[in-house]
Amino acid sequence: KSGNNDIIISNNIIDYWTSSASGKTALYVFGDNFVISNNSIYEAEWCIQLTDSDGHLVENNILGRDSSASAPSKCMFSLGNSDGNVIKNNTFTDSRYGISLADSSNNVVSDNTIIKDLNFDKRGIRLDGSSTNNQIINNTVSGYENGLECRSDSNYFSGNVFDDNLYGILFRQGSEYNKFENNTIKNNEYYGVLIQDASEFNEFWNNTISSSDEYDFYIEENSTGNFIVNTPFSTISVDGSSDLLLLEYVVLDVNDASGNNMSDIDI
Repeated sequence: KSGNNDIIISNNIIDYWTSSASGKTALYVFGDNFVISNNSIYEAEWCIQLTDSDGHLVENNILGRDSSASAPSKCMFSLGNSDGNVIKNNTFTDSRYGISLADSSNNVVSDNTIIKDLNFDKRGIRLDGSSTNNQIINNTVSGYENGLECRSDSNYFSGNVFDDNLYGILFRQGSEYNKFENNTIKNNEYYGVLIQDASEFNEFWNNTISSSDEYDFYIEENSTGNFIVNTPFSTISVDGSSDLLLLEYVVLDVNDASGNNMSDIDI
């Protein structure tokens, strides 16, 4: 537990916890500008908990279930009211809750591997409350009930792989104005993308959504204004209270009689 600033926590094995208001916590931080790297943290309810903490670099850690344990660890990585942090290149082994951001903005979550092998449960990544302008990039999430659960507005998701979850991604509780670009959502047991609870104006650009057992897209409960561009999929269901706009952009290259490219042409 630390409330100081500018501390390096590195190359430790942490397989114990202390009780906090939130539960069993291995590493609880409420200072700024830490470097937390190359640690192995096991078996706590909260492997790392950042509260009112800004400017941290958290990288190259292993979090979750000790290889000798027979059940998944809760071992959530939690950010609460914490901004401007970088969470990258961490490996989660059978962590039931993965990474959770609540009321936390301008964070980068990138290149993490979040895989749970024992049973489908909980979520790999969740954004909640007033969490905005976060970048969720190049993560791999597999084996969860929800690969991604987004309950926040105005975040950016790119290059992620959501493979073999029950639901690849879930937008709910009025989640709006998120941009989802160049992601792969595949082999999910129910829906690739589920949008519900009046979640509106979310954008899907150049994603690949495939091999969902029921529907690649499922839109319900007054979810309107969402649209997809250049995103192949096979199956879709939209209820009567919702809509989904499908767009395809075509790039035209116009040349003159000599073969020279022409600009500012009205077609």
